[in-house]
Amino acid sequence: MEEIAGGSLVSLPGRGISSRVASERPVPVDALNLETPRTALGPTVTPAGSFFVRSHFPVPELRVGAWKLAISGEVDRPRAWSLADLHDLPRKRVVATLECAGNGRKGFRRPAPGELRWGDHAVGTAVWEGVPLSVLLNEAGLRCEAHHLVFSGADYGDPGSRACRFSRSLSLDLTGGRDDVLVATEMNGRSLPPEHGAPARLVVPGWYGMAWVKWLSTIVARRTPFRGYFQAARYVYRSRQGGRVVVEPVRRIRVKSLIIDPGGAEPLVRGRRYPIS
Repeated sequence: MEEIAGGSLVSLPGRGISSRVASERPVPVDALNLETPRTALGPTVTPAGSFFVRSHFPVPELRVGAWKLAISGEVDRPRAWSLADLHDLPRKRVVATLECAGNGRKGFRRPAPGELRWGDHAVGTAVWEGVPLSVLLNEAGLRCEAHHLVFSGADYGDPGSRACRFSRSLSLDLTGGRDDVLVATEMNGRSLPPEHGAPARLVVPGWYGMAWVKWLSTIVARRTPFRGYFQAARYVYRSRQGGRVVVEPVRRIRVKSLIIDPGGAEPLVRGRRYPIS
């Protein structure tokens, strides 16, 4: 779900992460939720082994040789690509920052019920490489009637209402024509790690992480807006306008900043100069 409630942060081998996030409801023990260590946020590119992880459901077990990405709906040529097929298509590399929409939630005056109480480090920047989404849409013959694309991952579970896959949509009015939206298969020069969506994930620079669907398995082109659980019930802004509550999906990243160095617990000596990053 948007944010299915998370339990304790789980350390992967070699990560050395001891942070915890509080939650009012549990998730499967193997649904990884990890913050980036503060020290790993200093360089421009965050190492993959230290990069934060947000998972709603357990990492799906996918056989790379059998995996395919299928596209259907409002297209002239429905088809599916294997990982080898994707590597044969034109590729692009982008440096982009990925941030959870709930980053910094621990600072809320009132805790958000059932949501991960992230610290300030659910963010990271990586070099992503893959096939521009526009290339796949051209191969499939996207019809002019299509206005929305629904992306679904292979991860599956019950977020509290009914069992579903993690699915989000992008409006072509907002993303059409961009060549930096990728179906990425590499992160920082290597194949995507399983916890980051291998074999392929969506990369949408400038948008919060809920749009970056991991373990991508299907793309459906639609004429009408998508109303799935993670699109309409979770990851939404609610505001009161003219006496009624208006709901709109979370999309673009809202700029914030964080002082990495010196650290918050580091004692500073009066009169000494310190570089701040």
